[in-house]
Amino acid sequence: SEVSRDGKLALKIARETDQRAAEAYALIFLAFCQGPQGFYAQAFEYAMQGLRIAEEIDHRQWMAAAHCALGTLYRDLLALPQACEQLERALQLAKETCSLHWIRTATGHLASTYVLAHDLLQAETTLAPTLTAITSNQTLGQRLMWCADAELALARNDPTRTLQIVAQLTNEDDDHSILRLLRLRGEALTTLNRLQEAEAVLE
Repeated sequence: SEVSRDGKLALKIARETDQRAAEAYALIFLAFCQGPQGFYAQAFEYAMQGLRIAEEIDHRQWMAAAHCALGTLYRDLLALPQACEQLERALQLAKETCSLHWIRTATGHLASTYVLAHDLLQAETTLAPTLTAITSNQTLGQRLMWCADAELALARNDPTRTLQIVAQLTNEDDDHSILRLLRLRGEALTTLNRLQEAEAVLE
C-alpha cells in the first residue's frame, strides 16, 4: 500500500510536469505493484498505458519493462501463452538496449513461466546465457533467475538442488517471510518425504 501511494504521487507529478518517460515509468511500476495485491484490472490498465507512452516516445527500455509487467500479470492469471509472448518480447527489447537489469528480470520471469507451462527445456535454454554457477544473488533480477532455477530443479525431481538454492537466497538473519522461497522449500521437503518439516514451513 505504501508503494502504491508513492507510485500514484509520482504519476501525478510526472503528469503535472509533462515528463512522459517518468509517466510511463510510474505507470509500469504501479502495474507491478497492483498485480500482486490482486488488483488485476487496474494493473493491466496501468501497464497498457505505460506501454503506449513508451512506444510513443520510443523509450525501448520502458517498453521492455511494460511487456515484463504484462507478462507477469498474465502468468498470475495462468494465461501462459500470453505471458510467454509478453516476456519473450520483454527479453528481446532488453537485449537490444543492453539493459542488464531487464535482461535478468525478464529472463527470470520467462523461465519461471516456462516451468509453469511444463516446458522445462525452454526454461533451461532461457536461463543458460545469463545464469551461471558464479552469478550473485544480490539484485532483483539475479534472485528472480535463481528462483526460476530452483523451480526448474523441483520440476525435474531434484528437490535437494531446490533446497540448496533456497538456502542461498535466504538470509540467516531475516524472519524467513519470503513467501515464494517458503513455498519452494515446503514443496521440496514434501518431495523428499520430510513431511513434518514441510508442514511447518508451509503453515
